[in-house]
Amino acid sequence: MSALNFNLQEDIVSVATDTLALSGETHKPHHFQSKFFIVPHLSGVICGTGVGGFIANWAHEVQVSMLVKSISHLDEFTPERLRILFHEIDLPHEVTSSVIHIGYDYGMGKFRGFAYQSINNFDSSELKYGFYIRPNIQNFQQTDDLLDDFKRIIAIQREEDLAKPIDQRIGIGGEVIILTMGPERFILDRSYKFEDYDMLYEQMCDELPANKSN
Repeated sequence: MSALNFNLQEDIVSVATDTLALSGETHKPHHFQSKFFIVPHLSGVICGTGVGGFIANWAHEVQVSMLVKSISHLDEFTPERLRILFHEIDLPHEVTSSVIHIGYDYGMGKFRGFAYQSINNFDSSELKYGFYIRPNIQNFQQTDDLLDDFKRIIAIQREEDLAKPIDQRIGIGGEVIILTMGPERFILDRSYKFEDYDMLYEQMCDELPANKSN
């Protein structure tokens, strides 16, 4: 599921991801995708790491079938539903995923974040306030320009990922998309496109079955 970085504070949240997705079979670039899912009716966002389809399916379930008032309310039902959904997709035992919920709790007057990891049976864990970098990078120095920090972080994550053997890569690239949330406002910023975006797109088109048969 590649890069997921966010800054969780009581009064503001910023989330940054890339948009590249790899093929589960070949580990080559396969398509571009959104990696977080805004849920304005819950004043929040759903994101995660691991299996992109699993996270997208969960976001869809929240949208179409969960009667809840907030991210904090959703937390009461999430662990059980994630266990069922993860079991239904029947992934290999070694495949893991995590889901992150972040949203504004109007009753408490602050943002709250919750993490659910398959390795912990999707038990709920409330996130502490602070800066989260996934995958982690060493010795990164933050500045006062958060949006630029996010771009530099994902660029470093991408370089480190590309240095790995192809079968160990998680896939980082495409564009950098940044969501900033306040209690009453969402701002979406398509802040950066990597220089090989068009080249990757052409390569992915060439890998489509219809094109490979010609």
